[in-house]
Amino acid sequence: VQCDYGKKPDTPTPEPTKAPTETVVYTFDGWSTAKDSQGTALTSIPETTGNATYYAHFTPSTRYYTVSATANPTAGGTVSGSGSSYKWNDSVTLEASANYGYTFVKWTDNGADAGTATTYSIPIDGNHTVVAEFEKNSYTVTLEASEGGQATIDKTTCLYEDQVTVAATADTGYTFVNWVQDGQVVSSDPTYTFTVTADSTVKPVFSINSYTISLSSDGNG
Repeated sequence: VQCDYGKKPDTPTPEPTKAPTETVVYTFDGWSTAKDSQGTALTSIPETTGNATYYAHFTPSTRYYTVSATANPTAGGTVSGSGSSYKWNDSVTLEASANYGYTFVKWTDNGADAGTATTYSIPIDGNHTVVAEFEKNSYTVTLEASEGGQATIDKTTCLYEDQVTVAATADTGYTFVNWVQDGQVVSSDPTYTFTVTADSTVKPVFSINSYTISLSSDGNG
């Protein structure tokens, strides 16, 4: 940089930088009259009095890496073990726990499949974005037949939290009473909708009608 006597040279913009290593980052903290902090530290470059060389000075500090871990979908489960203060070659272990109604499927790490075990160990070689993939469980709903009527169901193979509707129609001479689900009376409405949370059995209950027969004499005998 050319600079006239008695004037200060322009300060470089932006500030000087030094490439980080795997383990260290560098912060520019001023100028010095010699390399490697052997010279005089300067708060700014002084006025020009002759040819001079000034050296950018950097302070090293430990380089830290981040492991970001999330669940997909968020309702599917939880992930423990992530953080933002890991050093190069540290080892981090993540653990996935499925919520009720879900099953853990796999890990992805920076977009690539990374295993199906519920624990996942990462040797720190950079930042990692990890996703624990979960899926809803599949359940079976069984509709049992019952004397005295007919019943329909809109689906029998379901995912967790699916809605299922059953409908009952009494035969002639019978009346619909209620629905029994897994041994418990759940509805007296012929049409019953419920949320699936496990394998389940539903059964309509019908009762035979009772009639009164009256006999009377016509008075002729």
